[in-house]
Amino acid sequence: MLKLISTTSVYFAEQSVKANFQRLSIETKKQFLDQMFESVAEEEGLKIGTARFTSLSLLAMKTLTDNEKPNLVKYFVKCLGTKRPNSQEPLMPVTGMPFGLIQHQIQFFCASDIRQISIPDDYFQWLKTLDAEFEDKLGRILRGPMWSGQPANCIGKPLEIPAIKLLTEVNPEGQYWLKLDGTDLKDSLQHSVKDVWNGDVNLNDGKLETLREQYESRLNWMNSINTLNNANLETGVQQLKTELEYDRQFLEKGFQSACNTLQTKVKVKITNAETLKSLNWEVVEFNQLLQDCTEYQRKLQNCSMYIDLLKSIKNDFLTYLKNLFKKKRTAASHVLVIAISDERRNKKPYTLPIHYIPYKSLRDQQVRDLTTIKRKRWQKLD
Repeated sequence: MLKLISTTSVYFAEQSVKANFQRLSIETKKQFLDQMFESVAEEEGLKIGTARFTSLSLLAMKTLTDNEKPNLVKYFVKCLGTKRPNSQEPLMPVTGMPFGLIQHQIQFFCASDIRQISIPDDYFQWLKTLDAEFEDKLGRILRGPMWSGQPANCIGKPLEIPAIKLLTEVNPEGQYWLKLDGTDLKDSLQHSVKDVWNGDVNLNDGKLETLREQYESRLNWMNSINTLNNANLETGVQQLKTELEYDRQFLEKGFQSACNTLQTKVKVKITNAETLKSLNWEVVEFNQLLQDCTEYQRKLQNCSMYIDLLKSIKNDFLTYLKNLFKKKRTAASHVLVIAISDERRNKKPYTLPIHYIPYKSLRDQQVRDLTTIKRKRWQKLD
């Protein structure tokens, strides 16, 4: 009898709540749901913040609907709240990627202070692995316009101008500063199988571009020898002889400098074995290139049938060019990052990197020149 009364009371209580709930305004309903959800969460032992969860969830789903997106709020909750068949694991594992990436992105956009931003361990390890596998290609993607929230039509355009426009739109009354920071690099010149150069010093003075043009010009000529007529072939061979003479002079100076550097370091007893090994290889590589250069000069000097000779040495000569220009290039040991930031840094985005400069050494005047050019460019946007 007592159980029947209790059951009946609960039933009438539920019906009363439902009937009265329908009479409430939409805002009062949201407040009521928030309070009820928070109460149930406490009964479930959840001590994490659940305030305004239901009303925020409704707003989130409305935002997705208005932008013609699927109901990701529901799907995300389902991924975490539904167990896999014959397992206690949720549909989306929370102990590894991609959960770390999702966690990082959500916490980043919810942060109200830069000190609240951190990176989960699994996401950090994933980034390190990608960087090891794909070198700096991941960095190029992250530096692109889409990473800073720019529209798709900005892809392929400099990030600098869109970044400034973004900051000034967010905080039009703010005062903006250039921030400079640097980091060390491990010296390494890369030349991929797709003929991509990486790791070079590039101060935007055109020197690296000029060197690249010289390399491609010589490379293209050697690859086109089968299509040249006799007159063009004769002219090209004379140019090749001149270039080889310049190569010989460059390699002789480089070989002598490498020998002197090695001898100096050998005399210093505290020089570690790794440094001596690297310097010794430098001597060996310059010596080998010098021998190759003089051998090509000798063959061209004593040959009358250039086309047959060029065909026979083509593959070796392309390798020679690759190694030669690697010696002419300069490996960057540091990267200077130029970023723009609001003076107070109290509104997102706090700081946006707009340019990076790989370098080996920089004078103060060079840094001033670089920043002056950017300031003048930005003033034109006013």
